[in-house]
Amino acid sequence: MIYGLVFVMAMLVTVATVQTGTVVSHRSMGNVQRDVTSQWMQAYSNAAMAFAQANPGYSGQVTDAQIAPYLGAWQTAAASMTAAGLQHGAEIAGGQLVIWCAGSSASGAAQPGPDLTSPASGYSQGGNLVNPILGNQGPLPPNIPAGATVMRVQA
Repeated sequence: MIYGLVFVMAMLVTVATVQTGTVVSHRSMGNVQRDVTSQWMQAYSNAAMAFAQANPGYSGQVTDAQIAPYLGAWQTAAASMTAAGLQHGAEIAGGQLVIWCAGSSASGAAQPGPDLTSPASGYSQGGNLVNPILGNQGPLPPNIPAGATVMRVQA
């Protein structure tokens, strides 16, 4: 009887360990996906900033084709973001460069999180850049989808 109880307990511990390992691996995969998306977003942002510096006085939406020459080794960043189901864009308005990325819930794409310590990053909410810690940071161009991760820098 006692051996049977010990055997059952050992099986429960083994099952719990296997299930915990599975959960951790799913979480790890989500973190990897978010890290890759953040790297795409960073490369895209850097290229958009390089475009803005090379084209002073430009105003309006910046296309992927305009950004492509500035992507260097990350030339597939914009296409990879699109393929992963992430909407993205860059726009220069009033001397400000706004870069955004929005995940599609249907695609399961991991949207990068903003740098919460920077007032220049956050989420699009009600047409404004809202940092969850610092609050409303002012209006955004109208074509940025609600909930998108947003970064705003001086162009």
